[in-house]
Amino acid sequence: MASPTDKSAPRLRRKTDSVTMQDVARLAGCATSTVSLFLRKPDLVKGKTGAKITAAIERLGYVPNMMAGGWRRRRRRGWSV
Repeated sequence: MASPTDKSAPRLRRKTDSVTMQDVARLAGCATSTVSLFLRKPDLVKGKTGAKITAAIERLGYVPNMMAGGWRRRRRRGWSV
């Protein structure tokens, strides 16, 4: 386990919290925008950066939250009654 003063280690999260792109970026050592680009168009992120992002996604168990993406774009894909 990383020491409390180690800035490179991702902060510990509660089990109820979901893993975010920011967490993946922090662990991979890149920008959140790079993780976003990798998730949308992986062929544009090359070499070691793509490998680091893939490893971080697998280690953290990241799953994209489609509902959050819809809120971000102010668009939802659903039916209202």
